[in-house]
Amino acid sequence: GSCNILLQSAKKEDCLVIACLKDHNPQLNEKLESALENLRCIFPRVLMKEITIYSAGICEYGNLQKKTMRLIAEKQNEVSKISRIAFVREKGEEEFSEESVDSRILSWKTLISHNHFDELKDSAFEFLDEMCRDNRAERAYVQKIHQHLSELILAWMINHEIQSADVFYEPLTFYNFLYGWNTIEDLKKMLSELTVRLYSIENVPDDDVVRKMVRYIRQNMEKELTVSEVADIAGMNPEHLSRIFKKKTGMNLKRFIDQEKMEAARTLLETTNLPVTIISGHVGYSSYNTFTRSFRQMTGLSPSEYRKLKQEDAKVRKEAP
Repeated sequence: GSCNILLQSAKKEDCLVIACLKDHNPQLNEKLESALENLRCIFPRVLMKEITIYSAGICEYGNLQKKTMRLIAEKQNEVSKISRIAFVREKGEEEFSEESVDSRILSWKTLISHNHFDELKDSAFEFLDEMCRDNRAERAYVQKIHQHLSELILAWMINHEIQSADVFYEPLTFYNFLYGWNTIEDLKKMLSELTVRLYSIENVPDDDVVRKMVRYIRQNMEKELTVSEVADIAGMNPEHLSRIFKKKTGMNLKRFIDQEKMEAARTLLETTNLPVTIISGHVGYSSYNTFTRSFRQMTGLSPSEYRKLKQEDAKVRKEAP
């Protein structure tokens, strides 16, 4: 039958459509679904924007308010931002239950216990995509999935004695990790970033990291090396790299950098006639005063005093019978 269409603008990007039908037959539900799908497909071609359509189906006039309120609630609880048709369920229908994800949780627990982070991410992505297809992408449901995944990841970190600062830093801070479930896209992005960080921590032996960093420091003595720069080369968080370095060498990474620079400076002072200002540049100090102060702190002498002392020692050894 014929119908009248009423439009009510809720937000600048939202609208509510109510169709008032003069008659109703069982085939109308199928026709409605087909018409909505055609609209969803045509919309981006005409206006260059994708849309999500929430359908409350067909009801008697007396149930219109109830259906409308349920539809608005479904829209507010939606965490999937993909183009699709979401058919609004009645209250209590297919609500979230722990049993519905128990098998997935057990699978994820096994994967993370074996450090299979990519497989964990892929399984979680697959489950989230299933939620969207089954029209279960509600805020409470996604929050529960985030909670289970967070508990597994934090438990793994505790078991492996991984500090939170080694995993959670900009742009994925601990706060973002805790509240990374506002949308499914946010949750996926968080899991992808975590996968990279967990692999970087677990897959590289500590001894290899330390050897690589020592080699880099000694080969780049002319640079003003910082712990952050060295950590970037290692692809690690500065705090985590510093802990590994201290554990393996017994020395603070910053102090090791300074010590290597001073050792190179001592060698140049003893074996060349280069001016002290030139030597300071060779070991990565743009400020002569800073170099002199660091050298004195390390040796108890100024660079000039150290060179003079070594020259006198060499002269004594040469004159000795």
